[in-house]
Amino acid sequence: MNLTLIKRKDAQELFELTVKNRAYLRKWLPWLDGVQSLADTEEFIERSIAGHKSSEVCNFMIRQGQELVGICGFYKFDWEKKMGFIGYWLGEEFQGQGLMSRACLELEKIASQELGILKLDIRAAELNRPSRAIPERWVMLRKGRFRMPSGCMITMWITWCM
Repeated sequence: MNLTLIKRKDAQELFELTVKNRAYLRKWLPWLDGVQSLADTEEFIERSIAGHKSSEVCNFMIRQGQELVGICGFYKFDWEKKMGFIGYWLGEEFQGQGLMSRACLELEKIASQELGILKLDIRAAELNRPSRAIPERWVMLRKGRFRMPSGCMITMWITWCM
């Protein structure tokens, strides 16, 4: 498993993985229905590249060998609080192999060793067991719960970088 910064050349492959997993991911990711074309994915990548340059976001492709299996990264930073907000998704067929656990450990290393981040925030739907497993295994402090406009209950976890 390796992480690479998202690039323009990844658009087609990312779009195809998104489309392939649309039915599975739809109930957890509210932005998914906004991705209807390759142009939508290209726009996301352009925003990611611009956000990385301005230190607002930092998104990575997750690969197993050469194959794209998912995406993870920091969708937001609070530089005053030295805090990074982690988001992630993995193609359904790649779950249960420890790939996301390893990807998130890499994010934690990047946060603490390269970015000077002291705290990490992960939010996951209460009923999304695979997504919740990451912060639960990390023994993150369960900070709170809130309801999304869709009605989905979200749990927020906080941890301190080692």
